[in-house]
Amino acid sequence: INAEYMGKINLFGLFNILLLMKKEAAYFSEGIVPLDGGDPQIYSKKVPFHPFSYLRVNNANTIPEEEKQFLPHSPPPTYLNETEIYSRLFTKKEDIFKASSMVVDKENGGVKMVDLELVTSQRSMFAEMMSKLGKSVFSANTMGFSVPIRMLESRSDLDRLAEFFRIMGFFLYKSATLTDKLERLKLITTAAIAVSYILLRKQKSFNPIMGETLQASLADGAQVYCEQVSHHPPVSAVYVVGPNKSYVAYGHLAYDPKFNGTYMLIQMNYKLTIKFRDGHEVVILTRPNVKVYGFLSGDRRALMKGMSHIEDKTLKLRSVSFFDYGEKKGLISSEKTAPKDAIEGIIYAPTGKAFNAEAKRIDDLDDIKKELARIKASWLDRIEINSVIYWDIDKLSPQRMIYANNPIPSDWRFREDLVWLRRGRYDLGDSWKDALEIRQRRDQKLRDENAAKSVSYTHLTLPTILLVQIPVV
Repeated sequence: INAEYMGKINLFGLFNILLLMKKEAAYFSEGIVPLDGGDPQIYSKKVPFHPFSYLRVNNANTIPEEEKQFLPHSPPPTYLNETEIYSRLFTKKEDIFKASSMVVDKENGGVKMVDLELVTSQRSMFAEMMSKLGKSVFSANTMGFSVPIRMLESRSDLDRLAEFFRIMGFFLYKSATLTDKLERLKLITTAAIAVSYILLRKQKSFNPIMGETLQASLADGAQVYCEQVSHHPPVSAVYVVGPNKSYVAYGHLAYDPKFNGTYMLIQMNYKLTIKFRDGHEVVILTRPNVKVYGFLSGDRRALMKGMSHIEDKTLKLRSVSFFDYGEKKGLISSEKTAPKDAIEGIIYAPTGKAFNAEAKRIDDLDDIKKELARIKASWLDRIEINSVIYWDIDKLSPQRMIYANNPIPSDWRFREDLVWLRRGRYDLGDSWKDALEIRQRRDQKLRDENAAKSVSYTHLTLPTILLVQIPVV
């Protein structure tokens, strides 16, 4: 829905949108094959946009004069076929590491990239960006500039967010079969840690367009819905319904990268609420940040730093796991007491005192009333709670994720820049990426200008349009 129409939509208008979507659903099968010409990757050499393009301004596919400045200088691609869509999803640990060009860094902890050709290429492009932005960027937020398409992975951040549940889903569903709420908390604690390794990739994924969506299901039957709900700062929302409505999980994720000259710190502003049928509610409040070294020189390494903080709202308990806790700083030097991928944690009943959000290890917590369990883990190996193994990286593979066959028009798979990148056509992808970013900035300006003079409505995409489809626990 284009920004100029926001605030003007009533229920009658919503019904019209639903009817239009039903009419346009027929385009999906058509969009996989060319509309004209003989190139299987080009949708049309005559029509400027494919059916679900974010740049498309009306149903007739015509372009008003004032919109022509936003046109990309390359043709629209055909939609991704099934083989292309699933080419970036892996279920074996070995394949995940291979696709990421990562190996476990046994010397320093964490992981290390071994694709030196890619590192050299990214380093050159990164240095060029830094020189253009000036020295001030070294202490600034890096969300405000455009990343060259060659530095990106041909996936959306929504796809990466949904991928959390390829591992978390196992533990959430198992939790739903139990009546022991403390055991549920242990399993959710395990899920929050075990998902870490699957998130590391050698390239950044695309920031989703405002209103961009994802619809998928997991092999166990869970339904996953994601939507981009904020353009700046970029915030992605997620809603998951467990198999047989056994649980619901909903929340948001926002990446906040900062570069300080030595490493990139990717802060993960994250919250996920999990509710079970019996009313049991658990909230994951924080995830550890990601530190990436070697953008300008040295080895490209990545590790997790920070805490996973979980609160059981029903039992009034806390679960806190510290990543890379094993460095104690003294007045003169620091002492390394554990590998950087090591984790220590605790499940406890709190005293009621305020939680210490700056804690780096268990010893820093001063609100422990009663200890209920100890956590010892590595996010690259296994997780033990009270000496019982809850997860082993070699024994539990991520489950398969199945994308919806007929998604709504805002689905991530219809992004022209992403499609061209997945097919290795950087020149065509850059043209569409520039056009989409110009349109996003224009739409954001219109939203800001109209915010004060119209009724505020949420973006009428996934949550509203799928309201009748999403089951309630």
